[in-house]
Amino acid sequence: MPVPRCDLATWRALWERELAAHGVTAAPDDVRDVAARFHLGPDRIADAPLTAVGEAGRRAARAGWDARTAGSPPSCT
Repeated sequence: MPVPRCDLATWRALWERELAAHGVTAAPDDVRDVAARFHLGPDRIADAPLTAVGEAGRRAARAGWDARTAGSPPSCT
């Protein structure tokens, strides 16, 4: 299904709104980069933060990190 072509400012605003709605904080440059790379429709953009947060939780659980009992997730360094 074709995605309507938006300008970068519109895509960025959609991403910022949906990230904020799900409590996701991102640097402005990161939001700009995501908006420039992922030209999704509004419904898919709305689902993306939920998918990302869920995946991050699964990865943290596999690594043995629990946000309720630990201060920060394990690092890769």
